[in-house]
Amino acid sequence: MASYKQPCIHCGNFIESDLRFCPFCGSSGPFGYNCPNCMRSVEKAYRLCPACGQMLYVNCPSCSNEAFICEKCAVCGTNLSTT
Repeated sequence: MASYKQPCIHCGNFIESDLRFCPFCGSSGPFGYNCPNCMRSVEKAYRLCPACGQMLYVNCPSCSNEAFICEKCAVCGTNLSTT
């Protein structure tokens, strides 16, 4: 049975639409971002989760630059995703 494939928002590889992790880049939430605290869908433009108030931007533990909590740091590449 053929399944519908979508691009991972992190790496662009097409993967099956029911996957929770990208098999190519290993990211969780390959089709959108979820709050690491309450799992509500969030957008990268949000500073806080609208449901629980979790901060979505943090200082990277490796280089101290501000980074979106659901991705890797844009400066040093440290993985900030939580599972």
